[in-house]
Amino acid sequence: TYYFSGSSFNIAMDPLLFKIEGAFFYKKPVQSIETMDVCTGTGTCQPSAIPTGIIKNNQVSFMAGLDYNMGNWGMLILEASIVSPVEKNERLLMEDEIVFSAIGWSNIYLRDDLSVFAFAYFLADYRNVVYRVQMQYRLTDNLSIQGQYTGIVIKEHRELYGFYEKFDRGDFLIQY
Repeated sequence: TYYFSGSSFNIAMDPLLFKIEGAFFYKKPVQSIETMDVCTGTGTCQPSAIPTGIIKNNQVSFMAGLDYNMGNWGMLILEASIVSPVEKNERLLMEDEIVFSAIGWSNIYLRDDLSVFAFAYFLADYRNVVYRVQMQYRLTDNLSIQGQYTGIVIKEHRELYGFYEKFDRGDFLIQY
């Protein structure tokens, strides 16, 4: 359990929505790491951050974004955020502040029965990306099917984030 306090401000200027959010997280559980040399079969070794557990840390975050309603073409979402630990700790996966940016698109078709969503979340720089594509079809008011795929590509800071590449996943869901 952790506590947070935050504030958000939104202003609509048709067809745009400007948004700003800020938050303080008190003793938020975050991933801890130990840095170790990982050696390959060829004898080359490089430092790698190995997740070791959870520690609690105070954090602050700030986000600014823009939603653009494109009418029949859907909704475009642009966001930039920064998350930073209040106290420095070398055991944190995120020892320094990290800048995230995101771009997303969504639309609804077939009289609100089919929704399509695509989102890309850029971590630290534009070479590390988490992307998700999702489609949901409502068969009746009570029954829908959904499929989604989430992929993770890590090109920079592999010693910190490379561990997460193996968590690509696809999901299929039937809701009743």
